[in-house]
Amino acid sequence: MTPVSTFRHRRLAVIPDADDYIYHAIRSRIQSTLLFQGIYLRNADLVFTILGCPNLTIIWDLEGHLTPLHAAVQLRPPNEQIVTPLINQRQDDIMQRDDEGRVPLHHAIEAAWKTKPPEGEVRSEFANVIRYLMRNMQRTDFDIKDDSGRSPWYLLCDPSNCTCGYPECAASWIRELRDTLEPIRGPALDENSEGPSEPVAPPEDSAQYRACVTTDGTVGEFYHAYDERSRRVQERINLKTPSIYRMMYDPRYGCAKILQFSRRREGSQDFRCRWIHIPANNVRATSRHEPTERLTESRNNG
Repeated sequence: MTPVSTFRHRRLAVIPDADDYIYHAIRSRIQSTLLFQGIYLRNADLVFTILGCPNLTIIWDLEGHLTPLHAAVQLRPPNEQIVTPLINQRQDDIMQRDDEGRVPLHHAIEAAWKTKPPEGEVRSEFANVIRYLMRNMQRTDFDIKDDSGRSPWYLLCDPSNCTCGYPECAASWIRELRDTLEPIRGPALDENSEGPSEPVAPPEDSAQYRACVTTDGTVGEFYHAYDERSRRVQERINLKTPSIYRMMYDPRYGCAKILQFSRRREGSQDFRCRWIHIPANNVRATSRHEPTERLTESRNNG
């Protein structure tokens, strides 16, 4: 509870309304204590309830200067049901540092390395926690240094010189999580300085126009979204089959707009990849404009 000495100039019994700063300080302390206790007790329901409180203000764990996410990723065995909503609802904590300058990725990798779980469910949980952290970081931050100049990977054995003495070095599967991570952040490809060319619609009296209007293509996106009922991240697919003309030439549409209009409205969507398929009989339409601006727009926007 908040020390009485903090408010010695006020009688604590006198709190006029819910806007009073003492009320906010006491409420924040209670919520913070319950959140950290929920994490340490592995009580996912309590954590989820506290995160759902309006105007939530969390006071960090002063012992070690830890955010709730720092505390959650250190759980052994890990608890994905606790880590996932913390990442989804407290994005700023992903890059916060503790009193040694370590971000949560430092702690998550250290927990996996020290546990060295065999292949199975526990290892999969560690892998999911580390992967989900990295999916919500910039790739340039994967090697972020702490106050001692150590990256999150510093504990792992050197790939060419294993010194841990275990039959299966945990460094192998932990490093593989980074090597196989999907390219879901930032531009997938560097564009040419001139940029993509704008597709030109075929004349309306041409056979190519009729083919584009009557032939359907496919545009889809695959993503992760947090499900409120199961309290887990689930895979989603947004799939549409518009005409080739709408995908490529119609200024009212285009792949990016088609996906945006058809997308379910739900929080914390983590897009993994998009898929655009144009039937082979439209090769004449695409060969002159590759990549076309509308297809490139669907990769960069939405």
